[in-house]
Formats: sequence, structure tokens, C-alpha cells
Amino acid sequence: MALNKIDINNIATISKIEIKEEEIGIFEKELNKVIKIIEKVQDVQIDIDAIEPLVSPISIIDDYKNHLREDVTPQTCSQEFMKTIIHNSPKFENNLFVVPKIIE
Repeated sequence: MALNKIDINNIATISKIEIKEEEIGIFEKELNKVIKIIEKVQDVQIDIDAIEPLVSPISIIDDYKNHLREDVTPQTCSQEFMKTIIHNSPKFENNLFVVPKIIE
């Protein structure tokens, strides 16, 4: 499959991209290169069953499970911890951090 100048104009129209007449040839050439690469990749035959699963380099030297802590949600924080959080935040109201409005 190869694209021609009509295809490039149609793609530009659908994409709402303005392309100058002198750029159409450049886009035609470049997009056809991309299509050739995609066709080559699609033609590659790989026997997935023959490939061994990837291994983390950390697991080779140690049990990597020990490097990850269990993901838990803190239900309650100590009063001292909350005081530190509130003290270090610029503004804290109704148990929430107050931040500047970002979107108008």
C-alpha cells in the first residue's frame, strides 16, 4: 500500500491540517516510509512460546518481593503526624489542602 497526493490531501482534510502544495510531496514520501516500516513489522513472525519470560535483574540477586512494601491505606494518622502536616501546608481547611485555582 502506498499513499498518493490525493490520499495526503484527504488525510490533511480529515485531520484539519493545512498543508501547502509544496509540502504534499514531502508528506507523501515520509508517510510512505512509515507505511513500509509498519508492513515490515507486520511481516515479522515470532514464536512467542520460544521466548523466555523477562526477569527482573533485582530478582536474580535477591528476592525482589522484599523490596516492595505492602500497599495499605492509612485509616487514621496520629495527632502528632497531622499537626506536622497541617503546620507544613500553606493552607489547610476542613481536613483538606487548599491550593490555588488552576483552571478558570
